[in-house]
Amino acid sequence: MNDKQTNHIGTVKACIRLANLQENRAVWDGKPPLAFKADLATLTTDCATAEEIAARANSAAKGYADAKEEAEDKLEKACFKTARALASFFKKSSDLARLAKVDYKIGYYQKLRDQHLITAATDLITIGTAASSEPGATDRGVTPALIAQLQTALTAFTGVDAAPRTGIVSRSAFNLESAVEIESSSN
Repeated sequence: MNDKQTNHIGTVKACIRLANLQENRAVWDGKPPLAFKADLATLTTDCATAEEIAARANSAAKGYADAKEEAEDKLEKACFKTARALASFFKKSSDLARLAKVDYKIGYYQKLRDQHLITAATDLITIGTAASSEPGATDRGVTPALIAQLQTALTAFTGVDAAPRTGIVSRSAFNLESAVEIESSSN
């Protein structure tokens, strides 16, 4: 939610708290205009509704970030696990050319972001698929199941990576709804 809306909600809440203080209630409670008490109750309800809408807008954006971080972490770990198995196999078979393509520490995968991580995972899948059918690969952990786990993590990450557009649209809609609610409350 933007700062203007946050400040507006905060100001309205402060006014409601001030009006409901015991020393201030004596000024308006039971005195004309008698509709003030009902209007204050309506304002309190409307402010709570606007605050709920704002909270949903913030959680829509945060939910995406958490899901992306989790999917990215799983993909990084799956890449590293697959790379370790491939490195072990290529060392054993003295295939130094392919060993050089996969012999990285987990920090390498953790430093990659978005498209570069997707590319690295795709390369590992390609190399792993070819290597899994070679003799002795399963003894070193290079199995179709391992490649499938990496593919699953990659699919999950690419699905979440495309999700921010949806989150932005949802957040914009919530912000608009919140602004309308705030404006109607203040009238």
